[in-house]
Amino acid sequence: MQSRFGFLAPLVTACLLTGTLSAPALAAPDDRRARAADVTTVSRDTYRTGWDDNEPGLAPDQVASSDFGQQFSATVDGQVYAQPLVVGRTLVVATENNKVYGLNSATGAQTWTRNLGAAWPASAIGCGDLVPDIGVTGTPVYDAATGTAYLTSKVDDGADPQHPSWYVHALNVTTGAERAGWPVKVAGAPVNDPGRPFNAYTAMQRPGLLLMGGAVYAGFASHCDHTPYVGHVLRVDTATRKQTLWATENSSANGMAGIWMSGGGLVSDGPGRILFSTGNGISPAPGPGSRPPGQLAEAVVRIGVNSDGTMSAQDFFSPVNAPTLDQNDTDLGSGGPVALPDNAFGTAQHPHLLVQIGKDGRLFLLDRDDLGGRSQGPGGTDKVVGTFGPYEGVWGHPGVYGGEGGHVYTTGSRGPLRVFQYGVTGAGLPALTNTGRSTETFGYTSGSPVITSTGTTPGSAVVWAVYSDGAGGTGGQLRAYSATPVNGTLKKLWSAPIGVAAKFSVPATDGGRIYVGTRDGHVLAFGRPSNAALIGDTVDLGDVPVGGTGHATATVTATRDVRIDAVTTPPGGAFSAAATGLPRTLHTGDTYSVPVSYAPTSPGPDNAVLSLATDLGTTGLGLTGYATRDGLLASPPSLAFDTVPTTTAKTLGVTFTNTGTQPETITATDAPDSPFTAGGLPADGTVVQPKQSVTVQVTYAPTEAGDDTSALSVTGLHGTVTVELTGSAVTGEAQLTITPTSTDFGQVGVGRSVTRTFDIANTGNIPLTITKAKAPAPPFHVSNPIGEGQVIGPEDVVHQSVTFSPTSVGAVSGIYEITSDDGSGAHNEALTGTGTTGSGVTLPAPGVGGWQLNGSAALSGDDLQLTQATPGQAGSAVFPVPVLTDGLNATFTTVIGGGTGADGLTFALVDPAGATPTALGGTGGGLGWTGLPGIAVAVDTYRNGSDPSANFVGVALTGSGSSITYAATTTAVPDLRTGPHAVALSVSGRTITVSMDGAQLLRTTVPALPPTAFAAFTGGTGSRTDIHTVRDVAVTATSYAVPPPGPNGWRYNGSTILYNRTDLVLTPALADRRGSSLQSTAVPSARLRARFTATLGGGTGADGLALLLLDASKTTATALGGGGMGLGYAGLPGLAVALDTYKNGTEPSANFVGIADGSTGGRPAYIATSTAVPALRAGSHTIDANVTDAGHLVVSVDGTQVIDRAVTLPPNVLVGFSGATGTRTDTHTVTGVRIGY
Repeated sequence: MQSRFGFLAPLVTACLLTGTLSAPALAAPDDRRARAADVTTVSRDTYRTGWDDNEPGLAPDQVASSDFGQQFSATVDGQVYAQPLVVGRTLVVATENNKVYGLNSATGAQTWTRNLGAAWPASAIGCGDLVPDIGVTGTPVYDAATGTAYLTSKVDDGADPQHPSWYVHALNVTTGAERAGWPVKVAGAPVNDPGRPFNAYTAMQRPGLLLMGGAVYAGFASHCDHTPYVGHVLRVDTATRKQTLWATENSSANGMAGIWMSGGGLVSDGPGRILFSTGNGISPAPGPGSRPPGQLAEAVVRIGVNSDGTMSAQDFFSPVNAPTLDQNDTDLGSGGPVALPDNAFGTAQHPHLLVQIGKDGRLFLLDRDDLGGRSQGPGGTDKVVGTFGPYEGVWGHPGVYGGEGGHVYTTGSRGPLRVFQYGVTGAGLPALTNTGRSTETFGYTSGSPVITSTGTTPGSAVVWAVYSDGAGGTGGQLRAYSATPVNGTLKKLWSAPIGVAAKFSVPATDGGRIYVGTRDGHVLAFGRPSNAALIGDTVDLGDVPVGGTGHATATVTATRDVRIDAVTTPPGGAFSAAATGLPRTLHTGDTYSVPVSYAPTSPGPDNAVLSLATDLGTTGLGLTGYATRDGLLASPPSLAFDTVPTTTAKTLGVTFTNTGTQPETITATDAPDSPFTAGGLPADGTVVQPKQSVTVQVTYAPTEAGDDTSALSVTGLHGTVTVELTGSAVTGEAQLTITPTSTDFGQVGVGRSVTRTFDIANTGNIPLTITKAKAPAPPFHVSNPIGEGQVIGPEDVVHQSVTFSPTSVGAVSGIYEITSDDGSGAHNEALTGTGTTGSGVTLPAPGVGGWQLNGSAALSGDDLQLTQATPGQAGSAVFPVPVLTDGLNATFTTVIGGGTGADGLTFALVDPAGATPTALGGTGGGLGWTGLPGIAVAVDTYRNGSDPSANFVGVALTGSGSSITYAATTTAVPDLRTGPHAVALSVSGRTITVSMDGAQLLRTTVPALPPTAFAAFTGGTGSRTDIHTVRDVAVTATSYAVPPPGPNGWRYNGSTILYNRTDLVLTPALADRRGSSLQSTAVPSARLRARFTATLGGGTGADGLALLLLDASKTTATALGGGGMGLGYAGLPGLAVALDTYKNGTEPSANFVGIADGSTGGRPAYIATSTAVPALRAGSHTIDANVTDAGHLVVSVDGTQVIDRAVTLPPNVLVGFSGATGTRTDTHTVTGVRIGY
């Protein structure tokens, strides 16, 4: 779409005249925002404003229409942390499984896909920040000149997981093909620190990429601050592929100062200029910004690009208390900087502005040409244009709207969506005032706001943000708010569930749609159908005096036959409509007009939506107006500073706006009493033009404990406006205390789980804020992790549970990292445990811990609540270790009620071949289950479609949307919404038996029952609701299981592909191909039992495939052995069960099964073989390979034992498959994989 940003007339926010003095002049328009027709980069433009100013299809009236909603949900392989791009009709999506997709932007249909290589396991570094795998995290960037999308990926292609690689890829967006000469492997050392080369193991690439001057740029930080690492900016020339690195900390420091910015992007406001923020590390010494030192942690930095492509620091800003920020892990760099558009913000003295906010919640307004250095202000203070707050900490970056005077938006952790109005103080300094907030709050890991509008048309702007209720991404929503506050409130226009929200997600907007990726492997598109039945323009009722009434006519035109039944406006508002002649049927081209009125009772801008109810749904039409009243209006009307510790300060702003129709002259001001001070008070005689404002900044700096009150007054020709000030000062300190400091789980059998709890307490007398909380990686699992930004009051304690579920034998250790703002630094809870050989599986109850909670699922004490009595919810709880379904038993109690009656819950057996522990299905009749692979036992309380009743139990096979297909159902059940009900189910083979309250209800055989599954509970609500609760859970199984090939930790090497999510194709029927696929999690070899179906054929007959049992201490999941007669196994450590179809050397025949222990001469060294097997190339064959208690490996083909051999296996193995062809060929395929004990 064509951006209109460049055609804006300069907007004067504050038109102040003192005598004959002119108003502060704004710089001439010089905005370098991208004006491409596509979404080419993170947050819309290189300023990172997130403002899309050509979206009439996303205006408030469109969003309020009943047909606005989800248009598609496309499933992709892996978590989507990177913002999607939109190029023409292609939606480019990249995942943490290193998969990149080209989807149809209108339908979500897949056009192309590309595999960038094996994703890197987060367990290799023990960081639970982003699990289980890391691939593409930073948002790609698109080059319209060449049709190329550039992106980075972390690939597990080294000798072991400690030696991965980072690559920069260049993909053709039409086909997905890699450009010639790409990818480029990141290597070398930075020009300003040549002795410290790039470390791919500890490096993490989170910020969005930047394209500038024929080169692509990427910022790097770390995984959970695991050292050694240093922040880097990488430059790759797109023509020559030459790469250059620059480091945030040179050799005189010990590294760190990562560039991560919670998913923001590197900012550029002109050729050769790049700005970004940094996190923990060695802070710069006090000094001017124009002389940046070699240590640039906790800073906003501007670097320049030299003519030879090298980079150097040009300017910086670092707060006076930067070392304290580092000590408390209160990263300035948790937030990304945003450049404010020059034609809507700025003055002659400061024409180029930038905003920055981090974990400590202070909003800094900086001059991009003079960032301010460190301690360069009066008395060694910060040299900044302005400092506001602190408010809630921000993990993300602000959004910007340049219309209606200019606005900046932030979503704070556990705080509201805030709007800051741009203005100018009486001293002529740019300022930002918090003039409004949402009623709703946003949890930790919620996303950064983006804004859509129709140019700068009043009332056309909408703020969009992704909501998450915590570190796990549960309860994810996409929310839309009116961009301008009314009476201090940002009105929520619309919201919809999105599943499991990705951390710090940034939506993309284009052509009337908004796109968002999720942690549970989906990309969703929301919008309004292109064939809306009624269309019309926003109605502006103009200026109307308070107490008066303005009138206008709203007109809509029919695009097809439609009947209008009613016309309404929001109750209690200033707008009203007087519809006549209803119902009215319109035909194509017909119009309908309705008189509307605006009768304001308070001054200032207002907006609403006129709703037209039709037989095809509700259509909205925007209404705007401005209520005038002579004099000044204060926004906000009072300032509450809340609790502020002594020796600290908090600054809040208030804007005085002339809401009259004539200029207002300020005749007097009255400053507040100590400990309040006011900065930028307008001078007597200052003239404020109509609808313009002057901003005053008030600072509360208490020196002793107690409650303080005062007032600030501004007097004009039409009276005095008084702003009441309140604050409460406390003296003392916070103290983070972790008890105990280490947790040992002892010896735990594989397949069992143990939960331990440690306490996170504030033993001080003032509140503390958690600034870092990094949960450990598997096999340690955390259901309800404490979130960054969480406030703990004095003497309060958080009991943090961790569950140890070992999947291999041997000692394991992990770290739970916790830091607060109390100044005591990091507190690392050491976690240890030992996995031992076990038998049988008993899952912990969800209330104990260890389950993955998704969507609306939450714990209430020991109860698992899948939904609240809230419309449109879906929740799931998934135990992250799969089990064998044959022999599974489960009992639990359901409690359903508290709402209007819908829709139900399930106990599900989710197939790990097609889903991960973040699995979450559809809302409403989907019961939180539809769309997931596997089966479910449904407890359903609402009749949808072909359901037998509104009170039944069924065994569900498949589902889509609100429609479920059942293998069996029964209505002979008690009232499911009355009282608790005890449910029991058991699985024998593929037969499921279900009982309730001691009575058997169902017994049915389900051929589609997966042999391995994640145990899960799901629930959903639609337009009707209930609280869906599960308690008293007990689940046992005969064995835990290795997940089959699919999205859970399998690596695909060489020629191997996973086809249709069911067929593991090791080689095609082409010459000289070799492939392997291995599960990256090591498992015990003792009593291992593997079953799979092998299909060999379609070629000229060679060479074969193998089941691999590799020594986990000597190799990795990227292992691939020799080709041809080597079967993809030769040269690898460990054993193989081979199906060999070509006679090489001394092999017994061209059709045999063998056990190999190593290799010789490029082929397997067999220790046992059998030719008493069917023709392996004829049809498909079921293979069983079982390790006995006596240490024998027993192999059967189609149920007939063919080999029994004593073997020596390492205690832990990597399980997988390999295959190869030589001059002769076959397709080698494995299906139906079942690996357990």
